[in-house]
Amino acid sequence: MVPGTIEVPSPRQGELRVQVLACGLNPVDWKTARTGLPSWSWPHVLGQDIVGIITAIGPDGDTTDLGRLAIVHQSLPRNGGLAQTSLVTAAATARIPTTTNVLAAATIPCAGLTAAQAVERTHVTADDQILIIGAAGAVGTFATQLVAQRLTGGSSRAPRRGEITALVGPADLDRVVHLGADEALDYTQGPLTEVLANRRFDVILDLVGAESSRSAGLLLGYGGRLASVSRPDWGVPPFTTAPTLVELALGAAYDTGTTADLRWMAATLVDLVELVSQGELVTPRFVVGSLDEAPNLLAAMASGESSGKPVIEVQNGN
Repeated sequence: MVPGTIEVPSPRQGELRVQVLACGLNPVDWKTARTGLPSWSWPHVLGQDIVGIITAIGPDGDTTDLGRLAIVHQSLPRNGGLAQTSLVTAAATARIPTTTNVLAAATIPCAGLTAAQAVERTHVTADDQILIIGAAGAVGTFATQLVAQRLTGGSSRAPRRGEITALVGPADLDRVVHLGADEALDYTQGPLTEVLANRRFDVILDLVGAESSRSAGLLLGYGGRLASVSRPDWGVPPFTTAPTLVELALGAAYDTGTTADLRWMAATLVDLVELVSQGELVTPRFVVGSLDEAPNLLAAMASGESSGKPVIEVQNGN
């Protein structure tokens, strides 16, 4: 990953040009940077979580959006936000208040939308017993809070009927309870089924994927719902608990979704930004760096040595 210069064309119909102020980085950035994607054009710009100022509108677009602050989860094949300027899809882009903390907002798109999708698509109710695997990560931070809000109907004074069990590392046990979990368990204490004593859950949000999903399916009660960031090998015999699988693939909305799906992303981003601004949602822990520091921050995230989600600040186009 090296600095360079590329031409940014004028936005086409359905597009916006954004002067980037901040860009949040995600694991997909370092994973895809290693090999690239067949759909990429080269050189390619990383960074899907973009916050910036709308500076140009495509044909037939709403010119009143010029100068407005915006946030978007960028399509993975397109050039991203580790740049002064980026082209984004208008339907997926949310217009947000100018008073928004742009650095905090840059933590929201990928993690917040994935969490919101997980909660919505598993139809969490106030009576559910819920297990969140990876509750202290970026997605888990949002998911734990959003589930807690569902259990109380959005009121901190409402009685809790359902319960949240959070599976995290030993350093995050207290933190996830503060986020809203009723119980925090250390995943390093043994196999998943042993740590959870073969309990059964109505909803499991697997925000880690791979091996955890294979075990998680065994912990679902009858008619249970499992949302996973990877497509799991269930490990559940057929005609036993009749589970429902929810595959979390946020970016696929650009490829196979409709305009309504993209607008869901924009509308949900508006809601999430408002909740964060009002102090009703806590963002993941994040570290701020410059464009020049982005390679080192990506490397630290890839090695597991990062102290928080990287957010790149782009000041005055520099």
